[in-house]
This record gives sequence, C-alpha cells and structure tokens, in this order.
Amino acid sequence: MKPKTMILLVVAVGCGLAASYMTSKLLAERRQARVEEKLPILVAKQKVPKFTVLKEPEKYFERKMRSKADLPTEYFSEFKDIKDKKLNKDINKDVHISKSDVIDRGQTLTGLDIPEGKGAI
Repeated sequence: MKPKTMILLVVAVGCGLAASYMTSKLLAERRQARVEEKLPILVAKQKVPKFTVLKEPEKYFERKMRSKADLPTEYFSEFKDIKDKKLNKDINKDVHISKSDVIDRGQTLTGLDIPEGKGAI
C-alpha cells in the first residue's frame, strides 16, 4: 500500500475509536440516576382559617420536602419566618403558605396599623 493510504487508514481508525469512546461515555452519564435536589417547604396540616394569628406555626404547618422543579415562586421554609404573622386568607390542607398569604400581626387588610393591645370594630 502507498504511504498516503496507510496514513488515511490510521486517521480513520483513530477517529472511529475516539467517536466510540465518547459515545459510550455519554451513554454512561445518561444511565446514572440523577439525584434531584429537594428543599423544605411549609404546608398546612389542616385547614387554617382566615385571620388566624400564627403564634405557634408548628401547630398549623409542617415541613415537607419538595423537588426544586416543583417549588412555587413564593414559599416559606422556616417556622420563624411566619411566627406572629396573621393569615389574610384561608389555607387548605396540604397547600403551601406564601408571602402574599400573610400580613403583620397588627396590620389589617386595609393597610391600617392597629396599636398593640387594641382592636378594630
């Protein structure tokens, strides 16, 4: 065989081996089980009525692990974040609580601040 033919044959075999190696590596990565990252989220244990003051949020809510892809845009993951807040709507069982569902304890839905120890009629 001519030297030019031998060089082309070696290059073709080398490219074939490289392609085979990279293909097997790619398929091996796809076979590995992907571990999905899970994050805690607070969901209601039972139906929580509107205007409930969350002095003990552990009584009404529990932490559940959800995959990162299934998380809502707004959520709470710590009980301390909702402690002493007031709900401005009903929360059904197994529904997450979001930042738009709570207001500060002394604040009303109209935005008026009620002094501590006082109430509105």
